Amino acid sequence: MKKFTEITNIERWLLSSNVSDIGVLYLVFALSLFLGVWVQYIADNQFYNSIIACDNGIINTITILLGVLHCETWEVGVHVAYHSLEFTSLIDYWVLLSLIPVIPSTKLNPWFITGFADAESCFYIRISKNSKMKIGWTVEIIFYIRLHRKDLSLLELIKLSLGVGEILNQGDEVVFRVGTIKELEAVINHFDKYPLLTQKWSDYELFKQAYELIKNKRHLNLEGLNELVAIKAAMNLGLSGALKVSFPDIIPKVRPEIKSLGPMESSWLAGFASGEACFIVTFKKAKPSKLERVWLRFILTQHTRDNLLVNSLCEFFGCGKINYDSRGSAVYFIVQKISDITEKIVPFFDEYPILGEKSKDFEDFKKVSELMKNKAHLTSEGLEQIRNIKSGMNSKRN
Repeated sequence: MKKFTEITNIERWLLSSNVSDIGVLYLVFALSLFLGVWVQYIADNQFYNSIIACDNGIINTITILLGVLHCETWEVGVHVAYHSLEFTSLIDYWVLLSLIPVIPSTKLNPWFITGFADAESCFYIRISKNSKMKIGWTVEIIFYIRLHRKDLSLLELIKLSLGVGEILNQGDEVVFRVGTIKELEAVINHFDKYPLLTQKWSDYELFKQAYELIKNKRHLNLEGLNELVAIKAAMNLGLSGALKVSFPDIIPKVRPEIKSLGPMESSWLAGFASGEACFIVTFKKAKPSKLERVWLRFILTQHTRDNLLVNSLCEFFGCGKINYDSRGSAVYFIVQKISDITEKIVPFFDEYPILGEKSKDFEDFKKVSELMKNKAHLTSEGLEQIRNIKSGMNSKRN
C-alpha cells in the first residue's frame, strides 16, 4: 500500500479536485464521526475510480446534502477525481482522516498562477457607448482566463488562491473573471510581486496604467477617456473599427518593453506548460517488414516576439532544440530524444506537476515513455499498448 506521506501525489489530487469534492470529504468525515459509522476507502488501482463507502444508515442523509451542494460526483458516497495516485489495497477511514489537515492549505504556488496567466490570461479594456454617462462612454477593465469547462476545478483553485473574482459558465467554456477596482487590487499586487515573463507583461503594464486612471476617477472626464483609448490602442489587437472612427486622432501609447528576462521559477514553468505544452505521441510508417516507429515530442510554442524566453528553455532543461514555422511567426521548443524525455522532462513535471486536463495527457505521455525506456515499443504487443494509450490522448480524450 502506498502511504499518504507521498505529499506530491496528495497535492496533485487536492489541486486537481473540484472544490465541492473536497467539501464533500469534510461532510462525510463529519457525519461519520458524529454517527460512529465505519468508513472504508475503496481503491480500484486509480484514485478517480474510487468511492467512500458508508453504512446505509446515512446514505440518504448524504445524498440529500449532496443535492443541496449541487455535487455531481456521488454514488453511494463520494466519487473523487484524481488519476495518478495508485493504491493496491483498502485504506481505512482513520488513514483517510489524515488528509484533513492538508486540505485547507491547497492553494496554488503563486509562480504557478503567473505561469498559467502567461499562457492563458487576458488583460482587457472595454470601452463602449453609454448615453447615461456624462461623457457618453463607459470604461471597464477586466482580467480573465477562459478555459474549457473540463478545467473548471483549476479555475476554482486560481480563484481560491487569489481570493477574488467570479467564475462564469458560458456553454462549453468557463471564465474566471475579475472586474471590480477593489478586487483588481489583488491581481495587481500578485503580478507586481510575481511578474509575467512573456510579452504579456507589456499588456499588464498598460492595464495597470488604466487601473490607476479608473481608480482615480479620471475615466469620468474626456481627457482621461482619451488616455484610456490610447492605452487600449497599444494592447492586444488594438482598437476596433468602431472605436477608430469615434477616436480618429488617438495616438497609441508606447508599449513597455521587457529589457531582460527575469529568473525562471520551476513553478512558473509548470503553470506555463499547463497552458501551452503539447505532449505528443506519433507513429511513423516503416518498411512492410519492420515495425512502426514511435516518436515522442514535448513541445512549447510561442509567438516569435517571445523568442528569448523560448530559447532559454534549452538552457533550463539542458536539452531540446528550437524550430521556427515557415512564416516566422512562431517559435517552438522541442524535446524528442527519449533519454531527455525520461531523464529530464518527465522527472521535472513529476516534481512540479502539470494541473488541469492536460495532466492526463502528461500521465499518458509518461506511460509511453516508460514503455519505450523498457524497449516495449520494439514488440508488436508493446506497439499495440502504445497505440491504445495514444487513442485517448489530447483531442481524442473523452
